[in-house]
Amino acid sequence: MITNIEISKLHEHPDNPRKNLGDLTELVESIKANGILQNLTVVPRGEWAPDEYTVIIGHRRLAAAKLAGLTEVPCAVCEMDHKTQLATMLLENMQRSDLTVYEQAQGMQMMLDLGETVDDISEKTGFSKSTVYRRVKLLELDADTFKETEGRQVNIVDYDKLFEVKDADRRNKVLAAIGTNNFNYELQQAVNQEKREAEKTELYKVLNEVAERIECGNSGLKYVDMFHSIEGLEEIIKNIPEEYKLYYTDVSGYYISLYRDLTDEEKAQQEEKAAQNQADADKRERNRERIARLDEISEQMYQLRKSFVSECTGLKDKAKIITEYLVSLLIEEDWLDINLNEFADILGVEVPMDEDGDPEELTFDLFREDFEKNPERIMFAAAYCIAGDGPRANYHVWNGNYQKNPELDKLYDVLTGLGYELSDEEQALRDGTHELYKEIEAEN
Repeated sequence: MITNIEISKLHEHPDNPRKNLGDLTELVESIKANGILQNLTVVPRGEWAPDEYTVIIGHRRLAAAKLAGLTEVPCAVCEMDHKTQLATMLLENMQRSDLTVYEQAQGMQMMLDLGETVDDISEKTGFSKSTVYRRVKLLELDADTFKETEGRQVNIVDYDKLFEVKDADRRNKVLAAIGTNNFNYELQQAVNQEKREAEKTELYKVLNEVAERIECGNSGLKYVDMFHSIEGLEEIIKNIPEEYKLYYTDVSGYYISLYRDLTDEEKAQQEEKAAQNQADADKRERNRERIARLDEISEQMYQLRKSFVSECTGLKDKAKIITEYLVSLLIEEDWLDINLNEFADILGVEVPMDEDGDPEELTFDLFREDFEKNPERIMFAAAYCIAGDGPRANYHVWNGNYQKNPELDKLYDVLTGLGYELSDEEQALRDGTHELYKEIEAEN
């Protein structure tokens, strides 16, 4: 039954998933002109508050009615337990697309806290179980940072990508960049950093078994080489006689330097040219660090470009850009070669294996079905592989000095034409304004 109830006896539900009622101006004007056209749904507050009710559906209409000066509104009085109240409010707001993904997550979590299962929530809201899990997982993110990003154009897939980062603080730092042109860069940087940290932990386990850590190299030791992986360490020490005691220092944060004891002859030689050698070594060490950082950034830029090519869709209206790029490569290159393994990797085609577990020779027949469905994507992937992009594609020469790279510029022009967005650091490396270039130029 529909009955008119005084507004003073109606109360907002404290667990309403929708926290922001939005702009009520138009609704207030409509109510002033036409009254309430759709009743509210309410439940009795209980014996402790007779004749008073809690709103389940119609929070915006109640707020607008107050602003419009109404004293009573039409209501349907129902009986439902607290869990059903939550499910009803959550479902009603979701059907109207009134909730942000974070508000959806909070509503689902409240239902879970009240004893509902994921299956129950899925059945009552119409969302798949996978969506329920993904929404609730968003509550692991920093709430304040999340709210700052809600006004941006962000889809749930981008939020899912955040959980590729294991560390919560690092993940929330990446969250701050979501919806900006720096998001993919910050995400890839965080993932790579965690991967390097895990590899570094394993490296130290092996290193501490064969060498002693020191703060820095000194005149009483012989510098051997530097490395940043277990394989690199093993390659170096296999050529060092067992009688030498080994030492290491990690001053760059990326490369580790290995030292050994000096012979008497080496000590004499070192004393004669210690000053000059030290100055040269310091310069080389600084530039090695900078060049290593340049190489690291360049590899990360390559990963971003390759990922963009691999995930690029909606190319039907981009055929002119892709065709022009491919034709220019065919005309201007002295020789052509396509890395079919990388080509297969980009397109997500499984490489067939022979009886020995080795990859068989790839042919274009493996990609023919994809080509018939989406020739522009196949052409784009082929052009990209012919171009020979890779981790060593960069904008610096052997000594770290900046050098233009017309081939890489051409690739970036094509990628940006297809929607790729350069991060600030990529742009700085491309146009030669990066701080590392300035430091290396001043040193040299």
